[in-house]
Amino acid sequence: MAARRAKRGTTVEIPRRRPRWDILHERMDGLVASFGIEHISPDPLEVVRRYSDPRDIEVVGFLAAALAFGSARGAVRSVEDLLRRVTGAAAAAADDPRGADAQTPAAAVIAWDAARDIGRLRGWQHRWLGTRDAAAVLHILGRILRDHGSLEAFFTAGDGGAAGAPPTAPASAAAPRDIAPAISSFCDRALVLSPVLGRRDAANPARVAYWFAGPAKGGASKRLCLWLRWMCRRDQLDPGPWTSVDPARLVVPLDVHVARISRYTGLLRRRASDWRSAVEVTENLRRLDATDPVRYDYALCRLGVLGTCPRKRERRRCAACPLFDVCLL
Repeated sequence: MAARRAKRGTTVEIPRRRPRWDILHERMDGLVASFGIEHISPDPLEVVRRYSDPRDIEVVGFLAAALAFGSARGAVRSVEDLLRRVTGAAAAAADDPRGADAQTPAAAVIAWDAARDIGRLRGWQHRWLGTRDAAAVLHILGRILRDHGSLEAFFTAGDGGAAGAPPTAPASAAAPRDIAPAISSFCDRALVLSPVLGRRDAANPARVAYWFAGPAKGGASKRLCLWLRWMCRRDQLDPGPWTSVDPARLVVPLDVHVARISRYTGLLRRRASDWRSAVEVTENLRRLDATDPVRYDYALCRLGVLGTCPRKRERRRCAACPLFDVCLL
């Protein structure tokens, strides 16, 4: 095991040995099979799965993925609270006449007016994100839905690799078209739509940009990659309302759990958890499943979130892990 020191003084353990891909493939498929929908809690995806209309799914999915940092339980609470306020469900519960007819999330966002409706969000906060930031983001999403009809259509408008879009560069079956430019385009075009409000209600531009953190500056863009996983994959877990983006193009949402376990299994050799590392993990997962590399993300993440994978090798706990005999730790 090689111990490499990260930028902030923490030590990142990276095994020296290389993985045995034939065995790793079998074990990773076994890992996926061992984590089903029954293991989802706590996860913001729980909230997304309550909706069936594609526009509700993509709106709630964006908000849930954007708030998927810090405690998973805290993220779920913050998303639920935000949706209650936006849709009018909170007002209805308080016998407020304004909330008598609670709206669907998409309808509420389409009708959202940041200057008029910001009062509904007073007191809402998730970590360092607050009322004014959320009001501005809802305004942006509302503009997109009014002008483009869906978030998928807006995303696709900046994606040369989407289904039906004219190709901008050749792409081979072994190397799906890069999704990074499409994510960056989505973020850049969305931020242009930020509302112009008075001094009292104006949002901090840096905090609004945090909701649209793409890969252009090198970050892993974990939350947007998570949103795209939910939108583009359809199985018992991910709702997958979109049809224009091939799941083969997706990049793994590289959170702390996925990064750590990827290093333990040889899927990641870099110490940083940035966009390059997310791409490295994804390219290695494509060796296991070229058509759907991100299908391994949920199981890898659950392994860490639920505490199944310890930070140090403990034979008794590790022996029960589906990856025990391929772990390089």
